[in-house]
Amino acid sequence: MYTDEDLTTAVEEGMFSQTSVQQFRQFMAESKNTQLVDEENFRLISGFNDVFVMIASGLLLVSVAWLGATFEPWFGALALSAVSWGLAEYFVRKRHMALPAIGLLLTFLGGIFAVPILFNDVNQQNVSEMSLIISGVITAVAARLHWMRFKVPITVAVGTAASVVFVLAMIINFSPMTVTLILPMIFAGGLVTFLIAMIWDGADRSRQTRRTELSRQPCYSIG
Repeated sequence: MYTDEDLTTAVEEGMFSQTSVQQFRQFMAESKNTQLVDEENFRLISGFNDVFVMIASGLLLVSVAWLGATFEPWFGALALSAVSWGLAEYFVRKRHMALPAIGLLLTFLGGIFAVPILFNDVNQQNVSEMSLIISGVITAVAARLHWMRFKVPITVAVGTAASVVFVLAMIINFSPMTVTLILPMIFAGGLVTFLIAMIWDGADRSRQTRRTELSRQPCYSIG
């Protein structure tokens, strides 16, 4: 199965002309009696195999995290991220499975985010601002590396969330009194993120590039 992004790439590689591809898109839209911009190419599960892989991966990752935590809690989180990346090398890069791609991304970045917290604050009742700052930074960097390797659209959303956590933790760390304004600051962060997504999405109103997938996460089609 191919998507509009694949057709655009084919045009860039010189395999098809822009005119012929546009005519093909128009023909398909008319034959289905739909508007071209309404075609979102959304496909999350291609079959039961996706669900089976998710269940099997989940059992494996829980076991790895539990075994790692018997040594040190932070090591369990690190092992979770490492195995998630390894599984993604096969199920995402080679098999192009959408649902496992999202699940493995979340476990990878979740483990990365938890490492500094479990390392610094495992015996504390509250998570320190410094731990959140470190977690936000390394999670954003890890999200960038994951995106460069696997191109899972939801990666951008998770990386953005980590960046928001980093900014909020920095504000509270330098001005502890702002902790009373945490809810308004979270709202402001969400509003800014939403506006950025809308601007990004507006740059591709014809729904022909990856921009649309990035702005409508977690709606995701891979392969």
